Amino acid sequence: MVGIGVRTGKGSQRQVVSAGAQVRVLLGAPQLMLRQALTAVLSGHPRLRVVGDVGSGKDALRWALEVRPDVTLLDEGLSRVDGVHAATILHLEAPQLSVVTLTDGGTDRSEADEDDVVAARISKRLGTQALVDVLLRVAEGEHPGNVPALVRALPRRRPRVPGDDRLRASERALLELLAEGSDNRVLAERLGCTEKTVRNRLSDLYAKLNLRNRTQAALYAVRVGIADPGEVGEA
Repeated sequence: MVGIGVRTGKGSQRQVVSAGAQVRVLLGAPQLMLRQALTAVLSGHPRLRVVGDVGSGKDALRWALEVRPDVTLLDEGLSRVDGVHAATILHLEAPQLSVVTLTDGGTDRSEADEDDVVAARISKRLGTQALVDVLLRVAEGEHPGNVPALVRALPRRRPRVPGDDRLRASERALLELLAEGSDNRVLAERLGCTEKTVRNRLSDLYAKLNLRNRTQAALYAVRVGIADPGEVGEA
């Protein structure tokens, strides 16, 4: 579900990029793996360039004011200063900067006047293609208050893709569960096998894909479309 963000007053002139130009993105999220997954996905798009990633709201504010990115993407779960308050502070300090916040839920559209919205708000569950589209549209001048309607016109999920012809269906299922943060016990329960079998299958998978550990496997799952960044580490 997608909702609208916080409000602090009537909108002001924002910096925009021209259609087709590169968009500089600053990431702020408390989980390192989520930041890595988002960086991997966004960096794979020809128009998006991640100029930094931070793990706290305080650092997000400092970096945004120093780097002046085209779009700042903030997780609402940031510590010390959460994503919503960081978006409000950024609007007050630098109203020309564009902000998108990631949320586990959503806010009903009627709770704020569209003209007063200072940050687009998007669900982590929506999918990477929709996230990319929102970042580009906001950077190009789309008003944050229009984002809920924009998102409703997008597919709820981008189609899952095989990602790698070498992967069997069982291996893709293992990667998807692993990306959610499931430990070996949960993997064994979900897959109907023993923990020893899970360990063996993971070892075989790492060797097959030239991966070293679970983190690399989770990021690989995001990169090839088996999992979305918002799903990483949520089990």
